[in-house]
Amino acid sequence: MNKKKQKLAFRIATLITCAVFLVLSLLFAVASLILNRSNSNSENSYIVSSEEQDESSTEALENASQVFGESSVNIDEVVSKEPSSEPSSDDIVEELHHDFIHNIYGHTFIYGDSGFEQFNYGENALNRYINGLNALSEYFPENTKVYNITVPISTTYVSIPREIYTQHDFYNKSQGTFVSKVVSGLDPKITNIPIVEKLQERYDNGEYLFFRTDNNWTPLAAYTAYAEFCNAKGLNAYAISGFPKTEQGDFLGRFYFATKDENMKGNPDILSYFSTVPSVSTSLTVYDNGSKYTNYNLCGNKVDVESGYGVFVGIDAGRYEINSTANGGNLLIIGDSSVYPVLPFLASHYSKIDFINPANFDLTVSEFLQNRQYDDVITMCYTTNATAGDYMPAFNTFIEASNENE
Repeated sequence: MNKKKQKLAFRIATLITCAVFLVLSLLFAVASLILNRSNSNSENSYIVSSEEQDESSTEALENASQVFGESSVNIDEVVSKEPSSEPSSDDIVEELHHDFIHNIYGHTFIYGDSGFEQFNYGENALNRYINGLNALSEYFPENTKVYNITVPISTTYVSIPREIYTQHDFYNKSQGTFVSKVVSGLDPKITNIPIVEKLQERYDNGEYLFFRTDNNWTPLAAYTAYAEFCNAKGLNAYAISGFPKTEQGDFLGRFYFATKDENMKGNPDILSYFSTVPSVSTSLTVYDNGSKYTNYNLCGNKVDVESGYGVFVGIDAGRYEINSTANGGNLLIIGDSSVYPVLPFLASHYSKIDFINPANFDLTVSEFLQNRQYDDVITMCYTTNATAGDYMPAFNTFIEASNENE
């Protein structure tokens, strides 16, 4: 009897042991399944996060492209490339000196041995410029031809790496796009003179079109505007070789004196000017703040390295009257300092030119036009003055328009 009880107890113990082992095996299997699913979800989460990050990177690059100008960088290539721990030979390039300096002129961006202005604008500034040009054209009769030349600044042509732009929050909107928008809004009476692409061609050929230490363009660039104007007007433009050229010497401009940058000082600009064609002589009378000056020349005024741009017309003033022996009509120019180096070219065609800078002029257009008639009118200014600063408020005062939106 005892032996039977012992056998029964042994069987029960064996069954219990098997049952416990089976339960433990099931628990282990369930735990393994849960762990595998958790790992799988983590991997999927990482993949989704990476995709979202790629999309965010793409969007950021696209936004940067809109703010800092066009670039040859392919966004898809940037996103898809794997990071490398070793720099390529293309990456091993000495980074040029760069800075963004606040000064009395606003801000000057320095890259290498050159200074630059940023270009940025909103719809209000664009419309103000267009409306101002259209309003001015209404003051002239139908037989007076009105032309507009919007002059780009050097920033639109220089190649500065995007990472340097972004580091300094430097804005470089497309000036070609700006000019296209201006043209689309101009009154049909106004003929636009396109020069942005022509200057690009010459810049790509390595021509000296913009000063590095000053905010102005060179006489060589100004010749482009003259030639394009003649083409639109139907005049026979003289070849640039027909204008006597004089090299004035070293020149340090506004960018240098605003920043005192040593790289600019060590590599000054070379200032040259073109005179009228030899068959034409001119006289210049300058009117400013109620005074009249006859001791300045259209070009070739005596200057030093610090006042080099004064080689043209001598001083900044409100009105310049140029009388020429050329057998042409009367021309009125309303503009900024971009006009200075163009004057000798135009004076080779027109008998009389009145040039008004609204920023320094006291009369309104209706007051000035009393007893005066012109065959042609040219409006001309840099894109920066068209969109910011004191020029357009002064222009609106000149044309008796409101400055309420300033």
